[in-house]
Amino acid sequence: MKCTTLNQPIKLYEEFSDKYRSKAQQLCEHLIEDTNNFHYSSNQSLELMQINNELVIHFKDDPSQYIHLCQKPIGRISGFYINSEKTIAALLTQMPKTDFYTISLYELKKQSANILLRCNNVVPQIRTTYHSIYWINKSKSNRPYKLMMANKCGIIEVYGTNSEYDILSFVCSNDAVIVIRMTHGDNSRMLFFDDFGERDTRFREITASLPIDSMEITNTLLYAIVNNQLLIINFFNDIHDRQMIQSPHGFIPKSLQKRNGIVYVIGRLSGDSAIWIPSLGQNGIWKAPPCGVISFLGFQDRFPVFCISSPIHQTQIVTGNRKGFLEAVSSTPNIHCRKIIIRSRDQTNIPITLFYRLDSILEQSPILLMAYGCYGIALEGAYDRLISYVIQSGITVAFCHIRGGGEYGEEWHRQAIKNNKFISINDFLDCTKGLIANNLCDAKRIGAVGSSAGALVVLSAALRRPDYFKIVQLSHPFLTPELILTNPDNPLTISDWDEFGYPSSSSCYDSFSPLAQLRRLPADFSNQAPDIWITAGKNDIKAPLLYTEQWLNSYSAIVPSAHNSVFLQLLDEGHHNSDDSLTGGCLSTIWLLDSLFDTD
Repeated sequence: MKCTTLNQPIKLYEEFSDKYRSKAQQLCEHLIEDTNNFHYSSNQSLELMQINNELVIHFKDDPSQYIHLCQKPIGRISGFYINSEKTIAALLTQMPKTDFYTISLYELKKQSANILLRCNNVVPQIRTTYHSIYWINKSKSNRPYKLMMANKCGIIEVYGTNSEYDILSFVCSNDAVIVIRMTHGDNSRMLFFDDFGERDTRFREITASLPIDSMEITNTLLYAIVNNQLLIINFFNDIHDRQMIQSPHGFIPKSLQKRNGIVYVIGRLSGDSAIWIPSLGQNGIWKAPPCGVISFLGFQDRFPVFCISSPIHQTQIVTGNRKGFLEAVSSTPNIHCRKIIIRSRDQTNIPITLFYRLDSILEQSPILLMAYGCYGIALEGAYDRLISYVIQSGITVAFCHIRGGGEYGEEWHRQAIKNNKFISINDFLDCTKGLIANNLCDAKRIGAVGSSAGALVVLSAALRRPDYFKIVQLSHPFLTPELILTNPDNPLTISDWDEFGYPSSSSCYDSFSPLAQLRRLPADFSNQAPDIWITAGKNDIKAPLLYTEQWLNSYSAIVPSAHNSVFLQLLDEGHHNSDDSLTGGCLSTIWLLDSLFDTD
């Protein structure tokens, strides 16, 4: 088995011939976009602009008013926030090649700004009220544990937790109230903080008898999702004045959001992302394209306006009406989308979304299967230049919506967690088997792709049935749950036990761990093993390189005579940082295309 040297890692640019490097460079130049200019527009009547090397706040309602904020910071700007009275501003930046976020707080003067505080390692979510800006600090073990506030009185610690199992997260806010959730294992509490613009906040705890999944507040009303229904309470006048509204037929509500004072519900409809605007009634619901995303931008001429995108739909602005959208939603030319259903071994319907070129003969075409199946997160996303390129090259791409994901709500997720996590792997194998049985691919040219926790699902499946897959491509993989989840210093540990199981019952890890799977490989594995490409980040704190190398070393020791190749591509980035991911992604894409079109 060929493998990059782990003691002295070599980037794969040096593993390939000039032909491959040249192809990857050409693809990167073809896809790359100009990102030198920076412009950030907030929901408020202001925008953050870059003039020369300086960041400047421009007020839209007064074109002559500018405030010079600071020199352009090191790192990627992730957000800009300002309180409603326009006295405090916050800049959120992601540190280069890491998953750490920094908040910089400024006191705004007439034409300038004074730095108040720069705080490292914060949760990348900021909330504002009329008087203040709120953020959550992380501990050394990356646990969100302390609610902080900045206003005219200074920097104030509002609320902190002592238990290593308590996690704080924002729920919602308006100009006068901040709501946070404190989670302890399976239990959670809602904490309300009234903001008066002073050093102290009034604290209230709401222990609702109803299971509240999500919450949002306006100036007078509190909205909550309870048992897949919408509860509206006149919270600020009469808490007993409440109304329960049934969700539209087939719609599964997941979370509440607010834009320009309008509350809307993000959820799922027929497995796809959708938005419901309750003020428009039961018909006020709009759905994203298959495997796509949709966001609500506001109203224009009494019509709701949305931003939509999908793996084959470039980002576009559309206006909603009762029949869908006023404008035609344009996709990548000559690419077709089709949904099919595969029956799993326990007789559950598993949906698959296929993307392929219109002139493709599916039973003769290579196929790339994608899966995630973890954390209740649906396998979907915005337009992806590399995926579109792969499809246009003649490869069918299959999005496998396996259990453990969030395509069909929380119940779909809960069916494949902890002791049942292996169900995600079974579903993925059943999807592969079903595609072969229905002649929807060339059975000898099947590839599988998984990232982060999805890599655990994909690789475990490939180790169980190596005869199914020609190649496996993994990105920032989570491969050793029995090592990562039992290490209390790892930032994944506390928040991920509910997904994969607690250390006290760590024996369940054996049923889905790629590391444990190495102890029970099929007898003829060496002759059937797929080629494996692993992209890992040197600065990845969520899927540390050390654990990836441990899996590779174990694999090399057990399968020394395999005729396949294992490639380790090292990037300087962290888990979700994208400084060099396009360049690295182009190289792995060229490898993928070459491997699946190779008929040997």
